[in-house]
Amino acid sequence: MSHIFSLLKEKFGLPHPQPAISVQDQQFSNCEMCGLPGDIYGNSVYNHDAFRILSCPRCPLIWTDPLIDQPPTSKGEGEEYWAKDVYLSNHEAQKQRFRQQLRAFLKASGLSQTHMPRVLEVGSGLGFFLEVCEEFGINALGCDIDAEAVRYANRARTRVHLGTLDSFYANNTFDAVFAFNLIEHLPHPKSFFEEAHRVLRPGGTLILETRDCRVLRHDGRDFRGQA
Repeated sequence: MSHIFSLLKEKFGLPHPQPAISVQDQQFSNCEMCGLPGDIYGNSVYNHDAFRILSCPRCPLIWTDPLIDQPPTSKGEGEEYWAKDVYLSNHEAQKQRFRQQLRAFLKASGLSQTHMPRVLEVGSGLGFFLEVCEEFGINALGCDIDAEAVRYANRARTRVHLGTLDSFYANNTFDAVFAFNLIEHLPHPKSFFEEAHRVLRPGGTLILETRDCRVLRHDGRDFRGQA
């Protein structure tokens, strides 16, 4: 049978089967921020059959290679917010942490001595940070791609937009943009930084919180974007 198949390949030009190319054999992709080829992160301990984790030799960015490039999409009404019960059960502890962070920001920025800043939170979830801003007398808005989270955050009054940081917001609008545990989920953080810069007023501040990359699971299952 193999002899017949060889004759058919010679006569009709049937393609030879190509060996599968492992992701580990492919050329390293470049850092989106710096343009430099990435290095293996963590001495290959986080490598996976379908992807590997790279780090930039110049800036702190790390990313999956190949990048799982899935643009954010809004979840429809009626779909349960994936961690709603967990967040609600810990809402007081979360709000206390937000109070500490907000006090630190106001002290460092000095904005409260001149005027209360106008704030945008990207990925505002159930709105706990916005509630803390309200306690401080700060005019704060939010956006999130989860419709159930937006509905809950807007239960008292409308302050959260269903969507993300995009052209919905005008240039030079906010004194500060906050994003807690969001940046690691974005396939293209450079676009996020550009949008944040656009909506911030001159001298405005971008405040990010992200998890420590040293706590990644060895199989990389909790890391799919860039951070």
